[in-house]
Amino acid sequence: MSQLAIIADDLTGAADAAAPFAQAGFCTYLNLTPGMSPPADVLAISTESRYLAPAAARGRVYQAVAPFSDATWVFKKIDSTLRGQPGAELDAVMDVLGVRQALVAPAFPDQGRTTVGGQQRVNGLPLEKTPFACEVSTSDVALVLYRGLHRVVHLLDLATVRRGVDAVCTAINGLGVYVADAETDDDLITLARAAVHSRLHLLCGSAGLSRALVNTLPLTRTPCPPVPAHHVVRPVLIVAGSRHPRTLRQVYAACDDGAALISPDADFAADNRVLDHVVRMTADSLAGGRHTVLSTAAMAPSPLGGEAVAAALAQVVRCLASPDRIGALILTGGDVAAAILSALEATALHLQGELESGIPWGVLVGGLLAGIPVVTKAGGFGDDDTLAEAVAFLTPVLNR
Repeated sequence: MSQLAIIADDLTGAADAAAPFAQAGFCTYLNLTPGMSPPADVLAISTESRYLAPAAARGRVYQAVAPFSDATWVFKKIDSTLRGQPGAELDAVMDVLGVRQALVAPAFPDQGRTTVGGQQRVNGLPLEKTPFACEVSTSDVALVLYRGLHRVVHLLDLATVRRGVDAVCTAINGLGVYVADAETDDDLITLARAAVHSRLHLLCGSAGLSRALVNTLPLTRTPCPPVPAHHVVRPVLIVAGSRHPRTLRQVYAACDDGAALISPDADFAADNRVLDHVVRMTADSLAGGRHTVLSTAAMAPSPLGGEAVAAALAQVVRCLASPDRIGALILTGGDVAAAILSALEATALHLQGELESGIPWGVLVGGLLAGIPVVTKAGGFGDDDTLAEAVAFLTPVLNR
């Protein structure tokens, strides 16, 4: 039984919520195979439900959480920009666990996400004035939750949070869901301490809150299988599937740093001949010893949709899957990362820590590229040099 179970709606979210625990020395896995959970202090799963309708998302989460109902603590990871179906999924988790109280803190200050007056902001701007507006039409956290949540929602304002743990404990001493303001890591630490003091079994938030829980939850470290030293002597393959503007800037920065860029047209997801050509170009680039970026960040939207693009990218990677060709993977975009790791038949990602806040890395367990390092990244996370810095982190041997 895991001490902490983390339930996320996409793969990069599961990884970035769990990675701080790995960084702190807890045995931490992102499980990719339902029913085959490795023994771990912290176990994360992705329900791949972000783009489902509320009822479908609720059903999937309900089934996924049931095996983890005996975990000492449960963390429902939600997106810091409120994408997906956070209300319906939280409602499902509360039903499975039989709890009637939850604390929700979606802020992630390290990535510019804050909550003030119950309104979610990115770098000071309301959500509806950011690139995330195409998926989330309001900054009001409670309103977003009410689209699938059948509980009373209370606002825990910043003034109360700033009064300290005792004030928060008093404020959350009731039934329902408490949406908490937070602008800083210290605010999140206060909320984490109050939740533990109040014996809340279920917490809900972004990776910002999970980071605050690392040194707050009373978890114990148990021995974890050692990870063999892996010196990356083959090129790194970066697959950038997110269309977020920040990902595009990161792709160009990696290329400025020497990586080759392969940017297929939208029809590569529909035409096997085009896809085969992309495979050959990528293989040739890797064979030439160059770190290579396979990116759809600048691609026009495919008429087949994002799922088809993710599947096509996964097929390319599977065709190239050999440790003699690929030294490490960097994957951006949760749906793309999930499709690729599924195509590689990996059973888990043994998380090792973070390159920087919100940028986790681990080692693949099982499958066609077992043992190679993998970095995952949400599309909007990191600064412009994050992908280039991830390559440098993974390839100390080549960079000497």
